[in-house]
Amino acid sequence: MRGAFSWKQEIQTQAGEIQSFELPLEDFYPTSFGKKIPFMKGLAPSAVRSLGFMLYDGKGGPFRLEIIEMQYIPSNKENPKTVKELIELAISLGVPLFNRGEAEACAAIYETTLKSAVLILKERGLKIEVSKLEGEIVDADMNQDGGERAWAYRRIMDRLHNEMKEE
Repeated sequence: MRGAFSWKQEIQTQAGEIQSFELPLEDFYPTSFGKKIPFMKGLAPSAVRSLGFMLYDGKGGPFRLEIIEMQYIPSNKENPKTVKELIELAISLGVPLFNRGEAEACAAIYETTLKSAVLILKERGLKIEVSKLEGEIVDADMNQDGGERAWAYRRIMDRLHNEMKEE
């Protein structure tokens, strides 16, 4: 069934009016050839590859749809509050990329996460050896191969995650 379904959410537009829509990911539902797929839930942000618009009002003739701005706004669930949650989010985004052969993209997410964690730890004065962590990140940066770099970052994140108490 892979590739034979898409996620859908309907909106109603008004001719000649500028409208604003918020489309939460949890409100999208899966369809296959126009029919809702039961028992399948949970569109993950990492699963979104493209966005399309479909007009299906049954009326022929020209139409116009202007998109002025689009932006992704994470839900509270996707907006980590602690370093542990930040690491968990990074892993949930990085693993599917790595498994699809996109090791460089996975490594970039992990690197950004670790460098963000360092800033958070410094700002909050948490009792983690930040200088040791920074050294580990520099060592991981030296890996030329994206897969090796991703794994080096992942080992650091796993260790840091295990050391973190709820902040």
